[in-house]
Amino acid sequence: ETFGSMSIEQMDIVCGTDGCENQVLSVPSNTKNSVRCCSDAEKTEWSKKEEKCPYVSNVSCVATTTYDVARAICLSEGARLCTKAELFTNCASEVGCSDTPEMVWALNHRRCEEKTCNW
Repeated sequence: ETFGSMSIEQMDIVCGTDGCENQVLSVPSNTKNSVRCCSDAEKTEWSKKEEKCPYVSNVSCVATTTYDVARAICLSEGARLCTKAELFTNCASEVGCSDTPEMVWALNHRRCEEKTCNW
């Protein structure tokens, strides 16, 4: 999508709960969606559902935001956005947020390969 002379990237959102398992959509990065932050390192007060899952924060459950702001929120916590695989396997579900199915920003690996990506 192009807005004026600026191109708006498409990013993936994935269902963050058990309610809509394996649902994924590609949306403009300037739309507002939910955020889950993931960390491979142990973090106090963060949830870890299973051994295969990272630690997950519900730090941003109260609001929806754009992709770049979501990424910045996670970076400020010393973490990253959760990957599609982590969201697909419900690692980020039931972390104290909404019980209703909601779409969550997924880490965009393609963007990280093309540009500098600080998790």
